[in-house]
Formats: sequence, structure tokens, C-alpha cells
Amino acid sequence: MDRVNFRAKVLTGHLKNHHNSTIDLLHTAQCVNYSPPELCEPPSAFNTKALRKLLDGESMDEIDYIFNLMIQSDLFCPRERGGKVFISPDFNKSMEHQREMTMKRINYLREQGAFDGWLTRKGPDAERSGFTRGITFGVYDHSLGIKLGVHFFLWGGAIQFMGTKRHQDKWLKPTETYEVIGCFAMTELGHGSNVRGIETITRYDASTQEFIITTPCESAQKYWIGGAANVSYNRVILTRFSCILELMIKQLNLLCINICTSLCLLVNDTYVFVFQHATHAVVFSQLKINGVNQGVHAFIAQIRDANGNICPNVRIADCGHKIGLNGVDNGRIWFDNLRIPRENLLNSVADVSPDGQYSSAIKDPDQRFAAFLAPLLSGRVTIAAGSMNITKIGLAIAVRYSLSRRAFSIRPNEPEVLLLDYPSHQRRLLPLVAKTYALSFASEYLKNIYVNRTRQSIKTVHVVSSALKATSTWHGMRTLQVVIMLSAVLHFQDINYIYLFHMLILDQECREACGGQGLKTENHVGHLKSEFDVQLTFEGDNYVLMQQISKALLKEILAAKRRNKPVKGLGLEHLNKPAPIIPSHLTSSALRTAQFQTDIFCLRERDLLHRFETEVSQREARGESMEHIFTVVSQLPYISNGSGQGLSKVFSNPWKVPKYFIKKVRLLFKGLHIHTPYSLFTHPRICLTYQIAEDLGRAFSDRLVLQTFLDVEATVPAGSLKDVLGLLRSMYTTIVMEEDASFLRYGYLSTDNAAVVRKEVLKLCSEVRPHALALVTSFGIPDALLGPIAFNWIDANAWSSVKDNDTIKDNDTVFSFFSNML
Repeated sequence: MDRVNFRAKVLTGHLKNHHNSTIDLLHTAQCVNYSPPELCEPPSAFNTKALRKLLDGESMDEIDYIFNLMIQSDLFCPRERGGKVFISPDFNKSMEHQREMTMKRINYLREQGAFDGWLTRKGPDAERSGFTRGITFGVYDHSLGIKLGVHFFLWGGAIQFMGTKRHQDKWLKPTETYEVIGCFAMTELGHGSNVRGIETITRYDASTQEFIITTPCESAQKYWIGGAANVSYNRVILTRFSCILELMIKQLNLLCINICTSLCLLVNDTYVFVFQHATHAVVFSQLKINGVNQGVHAFIAQIRDANGNICPNVRIADCGHKIGLNGVDNGRIWFDNLRIPRENLLNSVADVSPDGQYSSAIKDPDQRFAAFLAPLLSGRVTIAAGSMNITKIGLAIAVRYSLSRRAFSIRPNEPEVLLLDYPSHQRRLLPLVAKTYALSFASEYLKNIYVNRTRQSIKTVHVVSSALKATSTWHGMRTLQVVIMLSAVLHFQDINYIYLFHMLILDQECREACGGQGLKTENHVGHLKSEFDVQLTFEGDNYVLMQQISKALLKEILAAKRRNKPVKGLGLEHLNKPAPIIPSHLTSSALRTAQFQTDIFCLRERDLLHRFETEVSQREARGESMEHIFTVVSQLPYISNGSGQGLSKVFSNPWKVPKYFIKKVRLLFKGLHIHTPYSLFTHPRICLTYQIAEDLGRAFSDRLVLQTFLDVEATVPAGSLKDVLGLLRSMYTTIVMEEDASFLRYGYLSTDNAAVVRKEVLKLCSEVRPHALALVTSFGIPDALLGPIAFNWIDANAWSSVKDNDTIKDNDTVFSFFSNML
């Protein structure tokens, strides 16, 4: 009994309200104080506005205008922490709420005139302005950027560039004002990157002058279509006591309420979430005329009427909750012999006459398909630039935090050391800052060549956009992962966790870093990775894009040989010169010269292109066509049993290769004798071509980025800014050489020279360190779009900053809830 009484007393003590009791506060001899980096760091050695001008160009004022539009509205969820106001979406809310808020923000921006002229103005400056707007809105919330991108860049861009005057006059202005809401129905359940393989069929009925769109099978359903989804919950969703009240509503038969698409009801903190649907879609489909398949074409199809009701012969379903981008209502669409007018064919490349005759000025199907899709490259342009903005946010937060957060003293009774003064921490963050600058300069170059594109330059735009889309998104996700891991690892003191972190990131010991603050959603770092993860695969899978680049480069060099003329275009002119010679013993000064950096990047690209040409030529000599070779190469990473276990997974354990994998490889490589896992992974026809193709794509991308960096640097007069740019360029080139195994694999660097490169990275980190704050300040991201961790993180977490909804009260328990109900 005594034991029972004791236990009851302990439990009672847990439930008592201690808030009003007198508590002796713990006094410490010394507390951690926040010191703003601006007061502790040396003054900037260069003009930060001039550096930002190099990043943003003429768009700087427009970017700041858009930032201010978002900061001044309560729709963007402002909150006060540590004496500063921050804005960011509330990712703790339901999917339905996030979708509704995305549309409210779009409506606010429309009312403010933020979309005026987006599609109706003409010329390079107008297109650049459109890029600026779309990319900048995405800095606040990727869902907002994607939702606008689908409507303006994809739907609007298709009308603008794939249609003709009849389409532009009818649809562009209503699209700009949101009288028409568009979506982009290209991706299918069974086909993503392989657009030519889509299965939706469109036939022409000459008797009615209508096209008939049909979804012939389940794999042909349009999938991941942004803006297309149904209302997930066409019912009242209550924010308080929803479980109990919904049961009551069911009893009263009030659950099935028809809600108009424009209605939003607020009653005692109770919302009816209503989504704005896409009313129209650009549908990509195989066009069949008189039994002949003319290939993929695009059509305008109405999928909802003015009241938001789904049109007859159209079925739509929601894709459901995702790991990120829940502010975008991705949907699935089926067409059951949907009839549309003949005029709804987007006919800039090909047309169908009233009597059903197909015509096109481009006779070659391959060239016609390329011309057809060329205008859609804007998506890759926005992804490349948008990735850099998100990378800038993550790095600005992480660097600022590491300039105010301290950990461990070198000697007793001495101040603790700033995180960014640890060489290991510098090694984590500062190369990422340098790479972000390099890729940002390259993305500006991409925007320039896109808005000034001509028919002759479209091939360059395609290859460059493929390269930078892949490279930028890989870098963005890698950066966010490093920042998150750095933020989390401090909470694990066991050396095994430190070793795990070291293995996962860069095979280098990691010093305890920034603490667990990066895991908090309000600090604006952790959720970014989930929100931007999709960038690796949409608008082209990155690995496929690398192989497309290799194919384009090979075609250039083969064409030059057939013409018996020098290679021209895609930056390959260096192939016309003798191969550069790399010093056998590298020094620090040699590593930092632009000449050496250019030479070794060009040597790598030249050699890999030669290896790739030799491999393809040998296979062509055995009777394989080039198209078959590239089809096989592009499919290798994705041979799968449907669960996502492809080549990259299988490579991790070549002795346990599934039978399905060997079977599918045999089908691809007809006549190839593959009987054991060992023969699969050692056969040169499989491994070599794929490896070289990917290495060549990366080599082209890296050389391109270096060249654009040098071009930007050449515009800057001698002085402190030019000196810092030189440091960043050297940091970029050395980190590429250190991280990419091809430099050692193919012998461009000896093991001794690779060691020199590794030491140089650490030396450059120490030299870039004094400029860290100025470099992230030059990103131009407003304070409100960063997180509290970037500023006074002590005040932001003080008791005085705790809001009512953050506190835990005694009656906030399940038992108290039911007790109050009784």
C-alpha cells in the first residue's frame, strides 16, 4: 500500500500546475550571448552591391519589388522571432490548407498587378521579366513558384510559342488575368522523360472537324498534372475538435455540401477549403490521321466549365499527399473520347486542314519533334536559376549561424570558438558558396541565350539548359543535405554518429556543427530539401540529361569530321587546338591560374569525348545503330522491377543481382552473353558506354560553368572584388577536381597532384573565410525570407518569445479533454 501511495503522489505531482509557484531561477556565472556577425566580422573588402549586380543583372530592382510585395502582406504568414519579422509558409497545416493559401497568394499578387504583361508583352526584356517573377516568387514557397510556372511558363508558354495568332489572341490575355486557368498535360503514368513514347491518342473526325482525345489504357493517364486535381475533401474541415464534430455533422447529414469553386467560408475558426481548378489543359498526344501516326502534338482541351464542374468525357483524380509541394494540387486525367475543335491544335509546326490533310514545313519527323519541343526549354531555365536561389537561402542561413554560434574552447577559461573558424566547418560550407556563385553566373548566361535565341542557336540552348538544370539541381540538393546534416549532428555526441555523418557526405571527418536548429521548420532549412527534391527528375531526369549532352557533343564532332572542317559551337572550339599539357608537379600558384584551370577542364572533356567516340564507333562497326546505342545507354540507370531499384542500387552489391535485371539487360543487348552477375558488371559494352557518357556530360557542364565564370570575371576591373572572384573561381575548380573521380580515373591528375589539390582546397577555405558574411549578404535575400537561426537565435528561442500556441499547459492532454467533456 505504501508503494501505491508513493506512486500516486508522484503521478499527482506530475499533473499539478506549477506555473504560479515560486521557483528559484538558475543563475550561471556566464551565459551565451548573441553577437551579430555584422559587428564581429571585419568590414567587407569589396562592394557587396556590385557583386549582387553580377548575380542579378538588370533584374535586381524587379526582384526587390517582388520581395516587398510578399513581405508586406499578411497572406505570407509573417511572424515575429527575436525582434525580427519573418515570412514563410506554414508547412504544419494540412495539404488542403496549403493549396488554398497558394491560390489566395496568387490572387493577391494578381490584384497587385504582379502578372501584368507577363504573356502579352513581347521581346527579350519581357521574357527576362517573366523569368525574374517566376523564380523570385519561388524563393518564398516552391509551391507558389511551381503553381505560377505551370500556368504561365508551361500552359501560357505553349500557347505563346507552340500556337499561332489565333491561339495567342484568344488565350493569352485571359491567362494573364486568370479568367482561364491552365495546366500542362504531358507526363503520363507510363512515360515521363520519353515524351515520344506517350500513349494518349488523338484522331481527327473530318465530318465534324473535331479532334477526339482518348486515354487508351491506364498507363496513358496523365499524371502529376499541376493544377488539375479534384478537391480532396469536398466537405467542411474543422480546425478544432474535428474528429468529434465531423461525427456530429455526419449524423446531421451535413457532410455532403456542394461548394462552389469561388467560396471560402469562415465560422468560428472553421474553414471550408476550396481550390481553384485548372479549366483548360495543353494535352500532348499521338496524332493519328487516316491511320498514320504523325507523332506527338499538343492540343487545347477544356477540362472544367465556368462553374468548376468537370467536363463530360473527362475524369480527374487527385495524386494525393506528397513529401513536398503540397501547395500544388497535382492530379491525374483520363479522356474518354473528348471532342475538341480542329482549331485547338497548336499548329506552329504542323496543321490539319478541315478535310483531314496533315501538313508541316518540316518533313523530317526528328527535326519536327525537336522544333515542336524547343520552346518548352523555359522550364529548365527556371529550374536552374530557381535552384540557385534556394541554395542561397540555405547557405545564407547556415553561414550566418556559424558566424554567431560557438562550440568548445581551445584552452580553459577562453571564449569558445566560432563554428566557421573550424577548418572542418569551412570545408563543409565555403566550397558550396563558391560553387553557388559559379552556377549562378552560368544560370544568368543561360537566361541570356534563351531570351535571345534564334533558330540557329536553339541547339546550344537545349544542351546548355540540360547541363545547367542537372548540375544546378544536384548542387542544390547536395547543399541542403549538407546544411541539414551540419545542423543535426551536434545533438549526437557519440563518435559513431560523427563517423556516419563523415561517411554520408564527403569522406572527411566532420566537426560538431550548428546544432539541431536546422531541423526546425521555422528556421527554413529542413523543409527546403523535401520541397525541392522533385527538381532532380521533372523537366528531364538528370542522368538522362547527361547522356543527351554526350549524344549532342558526339554529333557535333562527327558532323565536323564529315565536313572536314573545324569544330564550331557548344564551346568545343578548343578541340581544334593541340591537347593541353598538364604539369607533372602542380604547385599552389599553378592551380590558381585561369590557364591551368581551363586546360585541365578542356583536357578532360576532349579525352572523354574521344573515348566516347571510339566506343560508339566500335559498336557501330558491329552493326548497332547510334540510336540503339543511346537508347540502351539511357535506359541502363532505370532498369527496374517497378520498385525503383535500378542500376545504382544494383551496383551497390553486384553479387546479388536480381534475375529481372539480367533478363532486361539481355533484352536490351541482343546477342550479348550474360550468364552471371560478374559478366554483367565487367562487360565493357554495358559499363563503359554508360560511365563515359555520364562522365562526358559532367565534364561539359563543368567546363561551361568555368567559362561563364571567366567571362564574368573579365568584366570586373582590377581591385578587391576581382581578387575575391579569383578566390571563388579557384575554389570552384579545385573542389570539382577533388570530388570528381574522373580526374584520377582517367589520369588527368596523378595521385601526387590530387594530394596537392586537396591541400589547396583547405588553403582556399581559410582565405575565403574572412569574406564569408559579405558573400552571403551579396546573395540579396531579404532577412524576412531567412530563418530566426540566421539572426538572434537566443532571443528567438527565449521564453519571452513563446506564443500561447507554443506553450504546453496542464489541460493540454487527452485525459483533460475527456474530463472536460464529462
